[in-house]
Amino acid sequence: MKRDVFISYSSKDQKIVEGLSAYLEQNGIRCFIAYRDIPPGSVWAAKITEAIESCKIMIVVFSENFNSSTQVDKEIEMCIGEGKPVLPFKIENTDYTGAKKYFLKNLHHIDAFPNPEERFGRLCETIQNIFPELIKPTIIEQPQPPVSIGVQPPDNNKSYNDYWIEKTSKESMDLVKRFKEIFSEYLGEYDLHYTNTQIGLRKNNTTNNFVFFTPQRREVVIWIKIDKTEDIDRVLDESGLSQLAYDRQIKTYKIRFSEKNLTENIDILSFLVKTAYENNKYHQATKDVTSKNTSTSEETGTPNNPRMTIKEAVLKSLEDLKEPTGSVSITDHILEKKYYSLTGNYYNTVAGICSILLKNDSSVKCKKEKGSNLYYLAEYEPSGDD
Repeated sequence: MKRDVFISYSSKDQKIVEGLSAYLEQNGIRCFIAYRDIPPGSVWAAKITEAIESCKIMIVVFSENFNSSTQVDKEIEMCIGEGKPVLPFKIENTDYTGAKKYFLKNLHHIDAFPNPEERFGRLCETIQNIFPELIKPTIIEQPQPPVSIGVQPPDNNKSYNDYWIEKTSKESMDLVKRFKEIFSEYLGEYDLHYTNTQIGLRKNNTTNNFVFFTPQRREVVIWIKIDKTEDIDRVLDESGLSQLAYDRQIKTYKIRFSEKNLTENIDILSFLVKTAYENNKYHQATKDVTSKNTSTSEETGTPNNPRMTIKEAVLKSLEDLKEPTGSVSITDHILEKKYYSLTGNYYNTVAGICSILLKNDSSVKCKKEKGSNLYYLAEYEPSGDD
């Protein structure tokens, strides 16, 4: 399959490249990324040459890592030789050196440091300004008129399902359906809603994408709309799940998963999906209600200036309580003592993070009481078997 954009990058910057390519592809711009799009066993040089010859433009993800790579010099030289435009996307404030200085110094570029993901939109607009045919048309969904007996409406889900199978693979599409089945407690009431940019959720003809999917050839990226926190970042880092850059604009974690790491990380993914689901229910229930006193943190549940992280709040609460305690009681204690700044549907969020940290974070020196879901600090171990 031909790609619109060839992304030249250092493998050390792969995480940023994953986020960038996902953003561009969400906006209808097809990307070639070597690690993803070159099948195992292929002749690497031949596939790189083929991709450069067929692309419209090269995006150089420029950093100190890129500056130190010599392999990418060949890619830039070939692209320029083909008469294709080259656009540096500078994710670090670093000067060009060596061959990069020769090829790139006088080219228009986009400064994307210190937060590259905040400039993805600018890059997308620049590409579309150069190639207007890449602008994705806005599709306004109109209510469907009543259907006469014996006349079937067009099955858009079916056509887009075929589109995604052709674009990615049947295995990836099956993986999306399996994810929905596994987490049916939260996703079961929704139908999958297929478009040409994503697979979201729909209920009663209303789109509700608190989670949505972008399938790839062998894996799937799930977008989960929850606030970014240090504790969630830590849990995800320790899980080994592949993460793309957090989308600050729509407050969404992006996680790539395969069948294997889906099975291995059900607890963590379940917590994330549950949090997004509960937050969505909270916002849906309150979106038409105007707060009478938004300045009073105890009424809104959103005190400012957190004194500690959730992890610190959990440990402090266990230290205060000095006895086996469940995550719900720990949450109540955190709220009562105002140990942590809370937003949205905070009760489920804090309780879920408490549970994950206590179960999976080796740095938290706590134990679980035998035959229960109660936890305590090791120094306050109760008498009897634990």
